[in-house]
Amino acid sequence: MTIDPKDLSVLQEGDEFASLKAHPAFQKLVELSQRQVLDQWKALLTAAPSEVERIQGFIDGANFVLEYADAKVVQAEMVRRHAYEDQRRALESQFSAQAQQRTGSRRRLVPGATLD
Repeated sequence: MTIDPKDLSVLQEGDEFASLKAHPAFQKLVELSQRQVLDQWKALLTAAPSEVERIQGFIDGANFVLEYADAKVVQAEMVRRHAYEDQRRALESQFSAQAQQRTGSRRRLVPGATLD
C-alpha cells in the first residue's frame, strides 16, 4: 500500500487524533448532536405538515455529518493500521536479510580451510 502525503499526515498525527476521540469536549459534542437528532425526531411526530420537510432536512443533515465523521475515523484507523503493518514487514525483511548475510559470511570462514 502506498501512502500519499495526506494519509501520511493523518498517520503522523495519529496520537493526537486518538486523544481527540477520547477528549471529553469531543465526546460531549457527539452526545449533544445525537440528542438534537433525537429531539428533532420527537418533534417530527407532533409537527405541523408544513414543518415536516424542514425537520426531516435537519435530521438528514445531522445524520450525514455524524456518519461522515464516523467514516473518517474508521478510514484514519485503517490507514494507520496498514502503515504499521507495512513498516513491520519492512523491518522483518531487513532483519531477515541481515541474518542471512551473517550466516552466509560464517559459512565461508571455516577454521583450517585453505584457498588452494
